[in-house]
Amino acid sequence: MEAIDELSQLSDSMKQAASLLADEDPDETSSSSRRPATFLNVVALGNVGAGKSAVLNSLIGHAILPTGENGATRAPIIVDLSRESSLSSKAIILQIDNKSQQVSATALRHNLQDRLGKAAPGKNRDEIYLKLRTSTAPPLKLVDLPGLDQRIVDDSMIAEYAQHNDAILLVIIPASQASEISSSRALKIAKEHDPESTRTVGIIGKIDQAEGNAKALAAVQALLSNQGPPKTTDIPWVALIGQSVSIASAAQSGSGENSLETAWRAESESLNKTLTGAPQSKLGRNALVETLASQIRSRMKLRLPNILSGLQGKSQMVQNELARLGEQLVDSAEGTRAIALELCREFEEKFLLHLAGGEGSGWKVVASFEGNFPNRIKQLPLDRHFDLNNVKRVVLEADGYQPYLISPEKGLRSLIKIVLEMAKDPARLCVDEVHRVLVDIVSASANATPGLGRYPPFKREVVAIASAALDGFKNEAKKMVVALVDMERAFVPPQHFIRLVQRRMERQRREDELKGRSSKKGQDAEQSLLSRASSPQPDGPIAGGSMKSMKDKPSPQDKETREVSGLKTAGPEGEITAAVLNSLAANVPKAVVLCQVEKSKEDMLNQLYSSISAIGNERIESLIQEDQNVKRRRERYQKQSSLLSTLTRQLSIHDNRAAAASSWSDNGATESSPRTSGGSSGDDWMNAFNSAANGASDSLSRYGSGGHSRRYSDPAQNGDASSSSSGSNRRSTPNRLPPAPPQSGSSYRY
Repeated sequence: MEAIDELSQLSDSMKQAASLLADEDPDETSSSSRRPATFLNVVALGNVGAGKSAVLNSLIGHAILPTGENGATRAPIIVDLSRESSLSSKAIILQIDNKSQQVSATALRHNLQDRLGKAAPGKNRDEIYLKLRTSTAPPLKLVDLPGLDQRIVDDSMIAEYAQHNDAILLVIIPASQASEISSSRALKIAKEHDPESTRTVGIIGKIDQAEGNAKALAAVQALLSNQGPPKTTDIPWVALIGQSVSIASAAQSGSGENSLETAWRAESESLNKTLTGAPQSKLGRNALVETLASQIRSRMKLRLPNILSGLQGKSQMVQNELARLGEQLVDSAEGTRAIALELCREFEEKFLLHLAGGEGSGWKVVASFEGNFPNRIKQLPLDRHFDLNNVKRVVLEADGYQPYLISPEKGLRSLIKIVLEMAKDPARLCVDEVHRVLVDIVSASANATPGLGRYPPFKREVVAIASAALDGFKNEAKKMVVALVDMERAFVPPQHFIRLVQRRMERQRREDELKGRSSKKGQDAEQSLLSRASSPQPDGPIAGGSMKSMKDKPSPQDKETREVSGLKTAGPEGEITAAVLNSLAANVPKAVVLCQVEKSKEDMLNQLYSSISAIGNERIESLIQEDQNVKRRRERYQKQSSLLSTLTRQLSIHDNRAAAASSWSDNGATESSPRTSGGSSGDDWMNAFNSAANGASDSLSRYGSGGHSRRYSDPAQNGDASSSSSGSNRRSTPNRLPPAPPQSGSSYRY
């Protein structure tokens, strides 16, 4: 009984799981449905007088269903049983809607007889439904169908109850008709709905009424030993006396709580005496309960893997929906503020991911540093400022009290400052471009935060606070990059001019060597250049009287060459301007990163948290208002998630137990398979089946392992004669069969 109780809990869990997988609310599923597809449905199939109601009464433990000639079942009767161990063995609680009433078995039986007797014979009737609670019955839903040979029974009525894939089919035949099992309509119907016999149980009732029929008892023993016709060998068979002994004995034994258990044990012992050698596990009402539990467990074992797989997929879907819907809103000011700060944290994670991970527009920051800003520096109009005429004009305008000593350098410095002033615009444009990129990242991060999508007003507030912070960072960055340019303009180191002269000397010497000038002339030119290095002056006519004192005046061609070479020192290819612009190209991105990118990672987010924390309660509650439909959906998914977790855990445990039990039972079955006993039965069960078939076929004598018991009882086949069937006359290794088991034993181990 404990096994059935455990299977009942498992059945409820699987029913809930099926409801969840069908997108139904388990609480809304009608628990009083009379014919749900459940593993605990048991449908009784048999002809009129086969003892169907008596077998079901034995399962219930009370004579509730009418039996006998005046109690023939004329309409389907559904008995929905619930086991309540706290009740006494004689108590029966009838449940009607939400009310409960204690009744007696006699009153129920008479009521059913009256309802069945009022029906016109041969007329189809609606089903009768009873919901009972007892301490003696397993938690099953029993279906007592009318006799299959009645006119009111058609295929549609049978299919209505038997076609459910999980319903257990009870094929009930009286012991006196065991030899005619091959022609049983109940067996035929069971095979139609369950070809593999995975949910079929055979019941041989009224054994006490066939005690004098040796052939019938032999056929019963053959069925119990799985040695009957081929279509019966894959069905587990159980023999019963019925309620005539078990329930009647319990009623006469007094008021003891264990009277039914005692009666059922007495029934099993009586059957063991009648069916000598039959397996003990197939005799009596307790054996029937265990057999039903085994078949139900087998059906559940087939369904569990698919249900578990479906639950895992459903659980993942529910978790995804919960993540999309977000946390439940707390109905308090503190809870609302906590949710707001949590949403800010989610926004922070998305923002950092977009910025550092390169998602969204993060790559545009690097593209601005490596592409746009350097290109703008290169596109500055330097040629216009370093034009020969412009340089001459600047130098002349720089002439002062000491024109021949400082005016050229002063003019070049002034020209450099003018050129570097133009670098401020590319630097400012770089700051603006990075600012736009950061604003786009803020917007993209807000859109990518699921929680903010639930509260559009709060989302707009977050974007506004972040954008305002970025505006401040942009202004600071512009100030810093302008300061960098001014720093380079303010001071041009004299080393630039010294290196300038030295490189000009090197270039002049190479030119002289290429022209093949004499070494003396080269030395004079070098001396002249060295003397000019101490006081830098531009070449050409603006150099003044210091150049006139030279004895060897250069030719006009050399003079023009020196002028162009001198101008190049400050031109686009010159060292001074190139060095300063390269320095700016390297330092401006650093300033932008420091003032904008790095501060957006820290100061902007800190400002966001502080601003949200400073908002008043009314303002926060107005920003975070959840839609009622979203709230209901979240509650539904949270409930499903909790139930899915519980069901998955329970079903996984049962699945593991079922696998272990199946492995153990398979190993045990190979060690303890019973044999039929020999003795007086002999060939009686074979003759019974043959006579039932009217001698139509000799193949009936070879059903299953039918010749097995005949060999036990035939001494001629236990000797050497058996070796002749294999075509060998050698006596060294006779093919002997094991001896027959003792008459008193119920089973035999090989």
